[in-house]
Amino acid sequence: LSCGSLMMQQCAAARRPAVAWLRAALVDVAHSRCSSMVTAAGFEPGQGPSLGPNISKSAEPVPRSKPSALKSAEPPAPSPLLAVRATAESEQIAPGTPYAKELRLLTHVLRNATAGDPLSVCEQIERFGEDVLQHSGQWLKVAGAQKATVLAAALHDVPRGGSVLEIGCYCGYSAIRMAMALPGARIVTLEVDPAHVVIARNMVAFAGLAHMIDVWTGHSKDLLSRLPDRYGGVDKFKLCAVFMDQRGTRYDDDLAVIERLGLLLPEAVVIADNVLKPGSPLFLWRLQRGPTYDTHIVTVREFAMPSEDWMSVSILRLPLDGTGLDQVVGEQEEDDEDYEEHRCNALLGSASGPADLVQLQWESDRIRAQATRAGQGVSFAQWSSFADQMRTRMAPFGIAATIDAMDLQEGRLLFPRPLPPPGAMRAARLRARHRGDNCADTEGIEAVG
Repeated sequence: LSCGSLMMQQCAAARRPAVAWLRAALVDVAHSRCSSMVTAAGFEPGQGPSLGPNISKSAEPVPRSKPSALKSAEPPAPSPLLAVRATAESEQIAPGTPYAKELRLLTHVLRNATAGDPLSVCEQIERFGEDVLQHSGQWLKVAGAQKATVLAAALHDVPRGGSVLEIGCYCGYSAIRMAMALPGARIVTLEVDPAHVVIARNMVAFAGLAHMIDVWTGHSKDLLSRLPDRYGGVDKFKLCAVFMDQRGTRYDDDLAVIERLGLLLPEAVVIADNVLKPGSPLFLWRLQRGPTYDTHIVTVREFAMPSEDWMSVSILRLPLDGTGLDQVVGEQEEDDEDYEEHRCNALLGSASGPADLVQLQWESDRIRAQATRAGQGVSFAQWSSFADQMRTRMAPFGIAATIDAMDLQEGRLLFPRPLPPPGAMRAARLRARHRGDNCADTEGIEAVG
């Protein structure tokens, strides 16, 4: 207990300068921007919607307000005094200040984005990452640019009536993007860092989406099993999509918990970022070994960094209780040398994986830790080189990109309807691997089965 108390005191001391700055900045923002947001929402100054004592968070999708009123109202320009003070305070945030990058990001968005306009908020977050940080060799870890295209494409045909779970909120960018892509859906997002939670909640509120996005504080291993009770139980908390953007070596464990709880709707979509860099080799290996999911690995250009990365997008095709699995796997038994091992892994989702991929998993965690360690870091060139190594070393296991994000920007769908039979994409990958192709052949899979 004394050790834990000491650690909490140290964490609090490290965050204190950031929290003090944030509190002062938000006071100014509240005075200057709240009146314009209230006016844009259709209320007179001094009035607002009343929340009765019985109002609680609901798992049911909340209808999104019509954007016409928000866009038609011209918010007044910020006070010159506020702009001067915000600029001065931003300049006072020294590089060594805890959460300096995130505090500067919040300052930039509040000063340059339009209150109540989610697209404006996302654009300014991207602009900060590309125009401000990139030139100084810093990186903003958000799923922007091509990754935002992949995220929108993945959510194109998700089942109706479900919520979206995000693991790894950071500053709220992708949560806002997903709320824009799925008007009316509840976005539930988890973030382990309390300072990031504060910033994310303010980003969400400034974008006018606080009624659609819930930001929870805590680690996924602690929160996932408790979330259904917060939304009325497992029967009322069903997921149409999951976006994982936390530590990549946790993807497999977190998805296994979600599966055991029975939260995924039929044909729910599971999206994972950074599966090449820093990487999540065992997660990709598991997804591609069975017919439970159809999976695309999308090659993208990393946001605000000259490096390749991958995003995986998987659609649930078979019930997780194993119903129908014997027939699908049996049809492909001759093509799979590890049939019995594959069948067990597909059912239980607990495969340890080949030793070489376990080693890659360890190297992924090592470079991730180096990137976050004070005084060290990882350069853009080092990240690019590491991505090249990961791609080369995963290829012998049949793990390779199946589609380019550029194709999605041109309108190609990830999973065109009608869907092919379960296991068809896997069969196509097996044939491609036997031919020695570098990339899985997923064209024409409608004819398989």
